[in-house]
Amino acid sequence: MKIIFYSLLIFMFSALTWNLVNADDDPFERLNITKMNKVAPNITFQTLEGNNVSLVRYRGKVVMLNFWATWCGPCRVEMPSMSRLQTKVGDTHFKILAVSIGENKSTVQSYVSGKGFSFQVFLDQTRQAWKPYATHGIPTTYIINKRGYIIGQVIGARQWDSEQFVSFFKSLTASN
Repeated sequence: MKIIFYSLLIFMFSALTWNLVNADDDPFERLNITKMNKVAPNITFQTLEGNNVSLVRYRGKVVMLNFWATWCGPCRVEMPSMSRLQTKVGDTHFKILAVSIGENKSTVQSYVSGKGFSFQVFLDQTRQAWKPYATHGIPTTYIINKRGYIIGQVIGARQWDSEQFVSFFKSLTASN
């Protein structure tokens, strides 16, 4: 009976240890990023200057596509850390695209003016760009690899410039 008990105890400890070790090896799990693997819908949004830009333009770069709004408290809280992330990772192979949904140009321009964000802010006044992504709340962020596939989704605000996120995005930009 003791042999069975100790065998069971060792088995349970081994299984628990294996799960903890493997969770640490998976950056998606560690950073609470929902894994995905689907082609990113090609959407079009506007720059604050009024120019149309398509997502496909950024193919070949890792893209952090963030849907947000000026009235969203968590969105406003995470934006400075997004700016620091863009600076730390660089913009050669990595772009943060912050798309304001359902707001007019003057509202967004007024909010971002003087903030010195290191990423570009875009408009989706009609919410047409937002629809294919079927988000249920903001902020929602999609991580798109160089081939144009959504590989992760994050719902809610994060401290994007943490060392873990910086390492995560640097590793994505270094891979094919």
